[in-house]
Amino acid sequence: MGRNKKRYEGIILLGLLMALSVPACTVGDAFASVRLAFDSTRLDFGNVILSSAHDLAIEVWDTASVAIEIDQFSLAGQDPGDFKVLSPGAPTVLSPGATPTKIIVQFSPLAFGNCSGLLLIETSDGNVSIPLTGNAIGGGNLVWADSSIDFGNLAPGGERDTVIELYSVGTDTAVISGIDFAAPDSSFEAQFVTGTPPPIELPPGDSIAVKISFRGLPLEGEKDAVLFAESSGLSIPSCDLIGNIELGSFATLPPFGIDFGVMYAGQMLDTAIQLINTGDVDLVFEELSLSPSGDDFTILNAPPVPFTLPAGDTLWVTIQANPGIATSHLAYLDMVSQQASPNFESDSMTVSVTRPSISAPSVQALSYYCAIIAVISDTVPISNTGPERVVITSVTSNDPSVVLRPDVSFPDTIAAGSTMPVVIHFIPSSVAADTFVLRMMGGAYAMLTDTVALQPLATTATATIVAASITGTAPQQVEARTATKLDAFDLDTIIVHISVQDSNVATIDSSTIALSAGLANATISSITADPGGYTVTITSTAPISAAAGSPLVTMDLDRFVSNSDSTGIIAAIETPERAGCLAWTADTTMVTGPDVCGSTILTDVLSDRPFLSAKLRQNPISDENVELSVIANASGSARFELLSALGEILTQGYLQLSSGLNECSLPMSGIRSGVYTVRLISESGFAVTLRLVIID
Repeated sequence: MGRNKKRYEGIILLGLLMALSVPACTVGDAFASVRLAFDSTRLDFGNVILSSAHDLAIEVWDTASVAIEIDQFSLAGQDPGDFKVLSPGAPTVLSPGATPTKIIVQFSPLAFGNCSGLLLIETSDGNVSIPLTGNAIGGGNLVWADSSIDFGNLAPGGERDTVIELYSVGTDTAVISGIDFAAPDSSFEAQFVTGTPPPIELPPGDSIAVKISFRGLPLEGEKDAVLFAESSGLSIPSCDLIGNIELGSFATLPPFGIDFGVMYAGQMLDTAIQLINTGDVDLVFEELSLSPSGDDFTILNAPPVPFTLPAGDTLWVTIQANPGIATSHLAYLDMVSQQASPNFESDSMTVSVTRPSISAPSVQALSYYCAIIAVISDTVPISNTGPERVVITSVTSNDPSVVLRPDVSFPDTIAAGSTMPVVIHFIPSSVAADTFVLRMMGGAYAMLTDTVALQPLATTATATIVAASITGTAPQQVEARTATKLDAFDLDTIIVHISVQDSNVATIDSSTIALSAGLANATISSITADPGGYTVTITSTAPISAAAGSPLVTMDLDRFVSNSDSTGIIAAIETPERAGCLAWTADTTMVTGPDVCGSTILTDVLSDRPFLSAKLRQNPISDENVELSVIANASGSARFELLSALGEILTQGYLQLSSGLNECSLPMSGIRSGVYTVRLISESGFAVTLRLVIID
């Protein structure tokens, strides 16, 4: 029922009541013949928020000497639907002298503004009316920041977004249950920016942002919709949305492509064209490319696709021409936007090509010492015989292992009629083959090539052997040295061969073979027996550095009294990494036998202390014992040692000898097959060395 209709009905009812001449009551007085008293003649509920409720009570008591029954409560007046009697129920009996009864009435307004009504009380003693009044005020309420939004023109497939605020303008918190559209299609979409799902409580004065999207559906034309916010408020706020879908257009300047004219092969020339969005809508370009690509022409500043060109904007596209002799000289710049009509355009790029007017030696030979790690230089004279300058952008090689270091900075210009020497520095040992090709580049193309032939020369290196000047004793130290500085050869392996020409005069004590202290980062990785001597392999974790005359290995010689008074000691060196490039020469030095007259050896012999001889009764052996025959000049003890090929002592002990022939047995249990050395040492230090082979 509307508010005006309610007011009209209330006026009629009030007129009827006045015609019945129902007298008003005062607190404590009865209404005419009704012997009931009330503590108030009216109920005023004041301000109450719309759709909420407020309760008031009026007290009534019986002033008669008999009981009075309330038969019925009813509501009348202008707005009877806004009021309700909560208690007591009817009928209700009031007794004389009893405690007053409370009549509780509730005001729950259905619309804004002042509300009024009448509480009609029908009793067994007559009827009473109580006026009711109240004022309905606002609760939660919402309103959009704008009543309408125009998204303008949009291309098919495009999308445009905006954000609108939804404000709470009521006196109470508004509860948003959702947002929706009244629209003929799905061109528009909305969501809360925060991503919070409804229901959402929005206190008075607060707002929440809503993102609205206008999408370019395939059908062209105007689009419209109404955006609604659903809530507990008194009204449903709305916002009108409009937009238009249309195809765009684009063009290029110059309109028919570019002719770069005549260029020499390897020349580089830049120019620019304009890509213009001539329509009213933003365009997305799915393609901006050259066909064929990467040949004579290149786009220098192509944006990654897809890219957007706003309505009315211009994109400057820089095209570089860099033709070669055997290339196409024709390409097309292709531009595609599915949002335009037409959606494709292709402009031609052309150039005419001549050979560059430069020359240089076609082949040149360079000699170098192949074992030496050093930078060599090659000068390439480049002459420009033409009437125009020529620009060289770089110098490269067909061999990726050749690291070039030109003396000039590129790009460099050779003036017409002039010659420019280009000096190239490189390390020959890094070259993969005997030849490589230098290329004088103009952009992506070689304008000129120059073949460099490398002729390696061997480098001579010398090994030396040095013996200490020692006389009168059996041991003597010798050193194998390099007479060549090794720093420049990038070596990590050196093999030293040392041998004695006459073993009756002297032999090498393998247990004393040691690396020189001056070789940092190096170690002896192996010692193997050779005829008359040993091969010592030296390896290093870094390039071996040694000055000329530096010792590589040292060792002791055991010298003997012999029919020969001296023997040659030979030192030879190999460097496998530089085989064929580093040619080593060997060295020999003479070592004399002990000086018998007045020597300690003669003293030992005269005092019957040294051994005279020792030999193996069986060699090789496969037993657990080594059988020896030892002839001694005198009784005494002798130490025996079993040495590995690297000079490591594997087992040792003592033998008790008698003067004359002694048959001895040395234990070999647990020794694996291989080549070993048995050494017997007398109390005076005189030593006998025997070679032993053990087999399984």
